[in-house]
Order: sequence, then structure tokens, then C-alpha cells
Amino acid sequence: MCGDDEKCGRVLFNRQPIEADAHAASSTYLRRRYSDAVPALLAGEDRFLAASTEPPGATEQLVHRTVEFLRRFAEACNDPANLPDGTTFADILDQRLLGSGDHWRWLESAD
Repeated sequence: MCGDDEKCGRVLFNRQPIEADAHAASSTYLRRRYSDAVPALLAGEDRFLAASTEPPGATEQLVHRTVEFLRRFAEACNDPANLPDGTTFADILDQRLLGSGDHWRWLESAD
């Protein structure tokens, strides 16, 4: 998706649900504890640390939010060239966390 575009890669990385949640927590902390440092952070490459005005997402929804994030890249995730023979991306998800592949399959069926 981003190829060698480092800026695009950085943005994409920071939009992952686990990173977004970490940044939301960081932003809350920084705004409460070091509010005078926020403008400088917002002006720099590390703006993600202070930009969020929303709280972190619900922890119990992190896996579903992550699978939904990955779904944006379904073409690459489902590409047989990227998968072991006879394996689907949903199988890979289930190997990492049982049940997460079910959410992927559900999203595919909703398309």
C-alpha cells in the first residue's frame, strides 16, 4: 500500500488500533500533565502522541477492531502468494488468536 513511502508507512502504522489506543492514552496523559508541550508535539513528526482527543477504544474490542483494520488490505491479506499453501488469511488469524478468523470470515460474507 505504501511501498517505499516512509511518510505513508508512518501514518498507516500509527492508525493500527493498538497504536491508536496507545496514542489516545498518551494524548490524554500529555494534555493533563504537560499541556504546554502539546503544541510542539502537534507540530512535529510525533504529533500522533498528542493529537487524539478521544479516549482509547474498548480493550475487549481490540481484536475485532484490528481485524477490521486489516480488512482494508484484504487483497494483500488474501493473496495466495502471501500465504502458506492451503491456508487462508482467516486460518492465519485463528492460529494467532482463536476466533479472530471467524470475524474475518464474517466481514468477508458481509461484502
